[in-house]
Amino acid sequence: MKTTILVIGILLISGISSFTLADETTQSRTIYVDDDNISGPWDGTMVYPFNLIQDGINASSNSDMVFVYNGLYIENIKIGSSINLVGESKEDTVIDGNGNGDVIYVSVDGVSISGFTIQNGGLEGDWYDPDSGIDILSSFNEIYDNLIESVGIGISLRNSENNVINNIIQNNGHGVFVYHGGGTIIRNNRIFDIQGNMFGMNAMGIYIAKTNNCDIIGNNIENNKWGIHTWDSSNINILENYIISNSRSLKIGEGSDIIISNNHIENSSIEVGHGVDHCYTTAFQNNILNSYVFLIGGSVYFDNGYISVKKSESTWDNNYWGGIHLFIKIISPIQKHMFGFEFYLDADLNPAHRSFDIPN
Repeated sequence: MKTTILVIGILLISGISSFTLADETTQSRTIYVDDDNISGPWDGTMVYPFNLIQDGINASSNSDMVFVYNGLYIENIKIGSSINLVGESKEDTVIDGNGNGDVIYVSVDGVSISGFTIQNGGLEGDWYDPDSGIDILSSFNEIYDNLIESVGIGISLRNSENNVINNIIQNNGHGVFVYHGGGTIIRNNRIFDIQGNMFGMNAMGIYIAKTNNCDIIGNNIENNKWGIHTWDSSNINILENYIISNSRSLKIGEGSDIIISNNHIENSSIEVGHGVDHCYTTAFQNNILNSYVFLIGGSVYFDNGYISVKKSESTWDNNYWGGIHLFIKIISPIQKHMFGFEFYLDADLNPAHRSFDIPN
C-alpha cells in the first residue's frame, strides 16, 4: 500500500514538474538591442544586447518583446514572429531605411510596434506595393506612439483588423494607406505635411480603398494635399477629426454607409476629382468653415464656394456652416462642363446655429 502511494506521489510530482517546465518554456522573454554594444559578445541579454534590431527579431519567438535602446539603427527590418517591438523613446530610437525599400515589413499577425522614429525609406514600388515606413500584410497588429517621416507611405495596411493609434506621420508621400483593411481603426494620430511623391498618389493624409468597417476617429490632419479619401468602401465612420488647411479636405468616392460626424473642417478647398455612380453618405453635426467640399456623383457637405454635385445620394443634417441660417442651408451647385453648366439643388434642412465642440 505504501509502495502504491509512493509511486502515485512520484507520478504526481513529476507531472506537476513537467507542467511547470512547460509553462517556463512557453513564457515570453525580453530580448535587448543596443547599438552601443559594438564589440560584443551578443546574446540579447541586458548585459550583452544585440547590436542590430534584426538580430534581436531573429532570436525571438511568438509573444517575446524586443526592446531597443536609444540609438540610430540603419536597417530594413522584417518581422516574421508575433512579437512586441518596443523602442526606448520615439524621439531618440531611430530606425533609418537608408533610402531603400520598406523600413519595417510585417508578414505575420499579432505584432505591435511602438516607441520609434521610422524614417528614410525607399520611394519605389507600384500603387499597391509601395515602399513604406511600416508595410503590413497581416492582421491584428498595433502601431502606436511612433514618429514616421520621409518615406513613400507612412503606414501601409493591406489586410484587416489593424490599429494605428497616437502616431505622428509627417513629410511623406502618403500618410496612411488602407487596402482591403476591414476592421481597421485609425485613431488620435497627427498627420501633416503630406505633399506627394513620385507615385503621383495625390498626397493623401488617409486613403481607404476597397475596405469595409473602418473607423477614422480623433485625428489631426493638417497641411496636406488631400485630407481623407475613401474609395469603393462601405461602413466607414469619420468622426471627431480636425481637418485643417489641406488643399482638399475630403473626398468620398464610390461607396455606401459613410458617416461623417463631429468633424471640424476649415481653410480647405477641393478640385474636381473622378465621378462615381453611387455614394451614400450621411454628414451631421460638423463644423465646416471657409471650405469647399464637394464630390462629383454623391456628395458630402459644403460651404460658401463653388460646388459641383451630380446624383446626390447623401444626407446633410445639423451641420454648422458659419453664421446663422434660420430655416435651411441651401446647397445650389452649378457644374461647368464642355456643354455648359448643370444645376442641382440640395439642402441641410436643420443647420446648426453655433459651432460644435469637437474633442481634440
